[in-house]
Amino acid sequence: MKERRDIAKIMNLLTILQEQMTLAPDARPAKEGVEAIRKTTLELIKAALAPVES
Repeated sequence: MKERRDIAKIMNLLTILQEQMTLAPDARPAKEGVEAIRKTTLELIKAALAPVES
């Protein structure tokens, strides 16, 4: 894991994802919010599965 070049990017995307998934106590999920979560998740997957450069 230490050798991955995208650890900082992954950590940043996880922080963004946490913020996007946190709703106020009486708030309901909105279509735009769900789409933002999907976009961030796709970026996270790409960063996590990117090949390690030697």
